[in-house]
Amino acid sequence: MNIIVILARFSPSLLEQLAVSSSSIDLILERLCLEGNRRQAKYAVHALAARTRDDGLKSLSVLYKSLVDMLEEKTHLPAVLQSLGCIAQTAMPVFETRETEIEEFIKSEILICSNDADGSAKECWDDKRVFVMEFRKCISKESKKTIL
Repeated sequence: MNIIVILARFSPSLLEQLAVSSSSIDLILERLCLEGNRRQAKYAVHALAARTRDDGLKSLSVLYKSLVDMLEEKTHLPAVLQSLGCIAQTAMPVFETRETEIEEFIKSEILICSNDADGSAKECWDDKRVFVMEFRKCISKESKKTIL
């Protein structure tokens, strides 16, 4: 895990020098974005963005397509959602290309649960309560940064 943090914080010029021989590092970072935990996904996105002069727009756009497609599969959602959020922060032009699909997924699959009489709505919210709490934390952190 520490290597991901180091890569994310390296200066872009140093990372460019490593880029010639380290396409396997990119593959590892992309896999962490898709299948890792939330913390790994966060640092992996930032490391990918820092590795190129264009702020990772090219590499992040390919990753972004895979992430949005994985929303439909509903696998590795914590890592996928974390990666999407980090891409939104670091590469807004990439994020805007399929923003409506992400919004619809969040609205239909996370925020709205059906009102079945058998109590499945309560179970649905119990499963998603952790995500909602984390989502609120992110919003509050971002609003504090904006104020400062």
